[in-house]
Amino acid sequence: MSISRRNALLGATAAAVVTGAAVAPLAMKAALAGDPVIGLSDQLRAASKAWFSATDTFEDATHRVNINDSYYSGLVSVKTPDGRACWGASEIKAAAEDGRLHHRLTPDERDAALAELERRQREYPKKCRELGIEPLRQAREHWEARFWDLQARLLDMPATTTGGVLAKLRGFYNAAEIADMRTGGDPDTDLPVEFTASIYRDLERLAEEARS
Repeated sequence: MSISRRNALLGATAAAVVTGAAVAPLAMKAALAGDPVIGLSDQLRAASKAWFSATDTFEDATHRVNINDSYYSGLVSVKTPDGRACWGASEIKAAAEDGRLHHRLTPDERDAALAELERRQREYPKKCRELGIEPLRQAREHWEARFWDLQARLLDMPATTTGGVLAKLRGFYNAAEIADMRTGGDPDTDLPVEFTASIYRDLERLAEEARS
């Protein structure tokens, strides 16, 4: 789920972000639903709201203490034969692979860029502690990790009902996008291939069960 969709996903309170209250009643909802995928989808939606709410809270804090979050955010500026590029670890590693024609890095340049990336990531928690915003950074990291864990579990879990298949769609799209799609509108973001594959497998299996 993309950060650009934040406005559609916001809504969790600050208390829910810190305490996890946003997901407290979901176990009972899942039990009543009869398909575990439905409860897991609800948890994913709650986690996404908490993540983006925590992100906004943390970003507000970084602006208040005048720290540049993008400097530490997992990207580093790298000088390449084609000009400067802003890359994360995977792009840096790929740029040094044999046979690459563009944005090529030598092994030494790759290692230097990765070392700078690691240095910034080690320094960031210390800097946030000094400025008194480390708990907010940890809350953001917690909900981000929680979101990706729930999404992976949702995609791996077979839906046992058509309601479960629908819940997978709702795990990605927010209510406004779902309402728009019902009337023929385009969602803000294309459904990722991993969601498409998981939903197709569910529909194929349910159709086969219906025929048997």
